[in-house]
Amino acid sequence: MLFNSSFSITLWEIGTRKKPFEEIEDDIDVVDYVVKNSGRPTPFPINGPKEYNELITQSWSSHAGTRPTIEVMREKLRKLTKKYQNYYDNPSTDFGLQNTDTSNSSISQSTSQSERNESLQDQPLLPFEDVVELHKQKKYTSAFPLFQQYAALSHRKSPLAKFYCGYYLYHGKCGINKDEDSAIEYLRQAADAKIVKAQALYAEVCLEGSTYDPINGIKYLKKAVKHEDRSALEMWAEILYNGEHDHEIDLKEAFTIWKKAASKGSKLKLFERIKKIEMEDILKIF
Repeated sequence: MLFNSSFSITLWEIGTRKKPFEEIEDDIDVVDYVVKNSGRPTPFPINGPKEYNELITQSWSSHAGTRPTIEVMREKLRKLTKKYQNYYDNPSTDFGLQNTDTSNSSISQSTSQSERNESLQDQPLLPFEDVVELHKQKKYTSAFPLFQQYAALSHRKSPLAKFYCGYYLYHGKCGINKDEDSAIEYLRQAADAKIVKAQALYAEVCLEGSTYDPINGIKYLKKAVKHEDRSALEMWAEILYNGEHDHEIDLKEAFTIWKKAASKGSKLKLFERIKKIEMEDILKIF
């Protein structure tokens, strides 16, 4: 996982078409400015996508834990390019882009949020078990930033914290804005750290999210199935039952997986959809 605050300066240069601090002639004055302003040049790019400026603000935060990874930034930039492609191809045309910045007001709001996050990071971190308890109490807006802090640390609970972050961002959990790009990155890292629930949810995102990735979806789903995660068993049974994602229908294996899921409390009504006489015919092949 790579964090690179200098990449945000590159984004700033592209957006403003300027060199940082070019208006300051004396090198000593540049040093003074950098010290006083945490190395951040001004002003922000104007008349561009608001999301672009927000990405700059997030990525040059003084706390690495609040900065998105290079992978997340790359994916967000790719989607921004796709979203505004018509505008880029025809800059003289008014496409009615309501998300463009004509002032620094939105940046002030983003900066305020960043400052709140940084202030929170200066406080002692709650024990991880207490953060999970906040989640169980459905105090999601309190739990989420704490999970983010744990996710940014080299801590034994960091992989599990990444799962929770991905879970919140993928589902847009109660007060947390949905962000599938960031969710994918959190879940992938947690899944690679062998968090079984992350493997199951990452598989779901790959197979059912906006970015279809059946190769990784099936790969991580099978890992979770091997550990008999209930949600993974349900997904795999349905895939085999319906012949989805380029898999042939395999009712025998689907029935076996479905029974495992049922033994773990699954309420999936899969084989109950089949008429009794058809079920009797199917059972003959077992």
